This record gives sequence, structure tokens and C-alpha cells, in this order.
Amino acid sequence: MLNEEAEITRCCMLLLRLAGVAYEVSGVVFLVKDYHVAHICPGSHLWAYVLVSLLLGTAAMNTFYTQRGEPSTRGSVCYALGAAGMAAWGGYELIVVSCPPLLPQQIHGYSVATFILQVLSAVAAIICCVGGRVLDGDGGYADMA
Repeated sequence: MLNEEAEITRCCMLLLRLAGVAYEVSGVVFLVKDYHVAHICPGSHLWAYVLVSLLLGTAAMNTFYTQRGEPSTRGSVCYALGAAGMAAWGGYELIVVSCPPLLPQQIHGYSVATFILQVLSAVAAIICCVGGRVLDGDGGYADMA
């Protein structure tokens, strides 16, 4: 039973990674296609926000696990803080310094989706940290490393 659950977990993780790669690739396409928007509104840094989100998103893909492949509370905390910080920047760019000429651009829709995903992933990582426990092989609970 445990082997079957491990295989399902591995399959889900692979699917999540593939979805992440597809999301990153589409972000790069939007950055290239909408490069001109970086200069439309002088007070907005929406293009830079998307670029930094893509770079940090790629770097954060492996923060949840230790080198031995075990869940890492420290990695979850770091990810939650990074995602919350990026969501704060995204919220500022989308709400406070919103620029009407950017609204019809594809990068604006992508940045809204990025903002929502960052908020949700920060909340999920915080919930994982607060729980801070993972099932061990005997069906009990063990603290995460």
C-alpha cells in the first residue's frame, strides 16, 4: 500500500513540475512578445515583476525537499516568505500603480495569474509549515527536517 501511495505521489509531483515548466515557458513567451510594455508606463514595473517571478519560481522548485528527498520545513518557510514577498510586489504593481494601457496586454493577464498563484502557494506553504508534520512509515507522525 505504501509503495502505491509513493508512486502516486511521484506521479503527481512530476505532473506539477511539468505544469510549472509549461507555465514558465508561456511566461517567457509573454515577456518576449510584450517587451515594449516595459516602457509604456514609466511608473510601472510589471514586466520586471513577471521576469523576477519567473526566475525565482524556477529556483524555488526544489526548496521543499532536502538533498535526500525528504520534506523540509526550512524550505517551506523560505518558499512561503519568497512567495508572499513576490505577491506583495505583484499586488502593488497590479493595484497601486496600475496603468490603463497595460490592461489589454497579455502580460497583464499573466501577471494577474502569477499574483494569484503566489498568494495561494504562500498560503499553502504556510499551512504546511504550521502543520509541520508528515506521515512516517508506521502510520504515525514525524517532525519534518
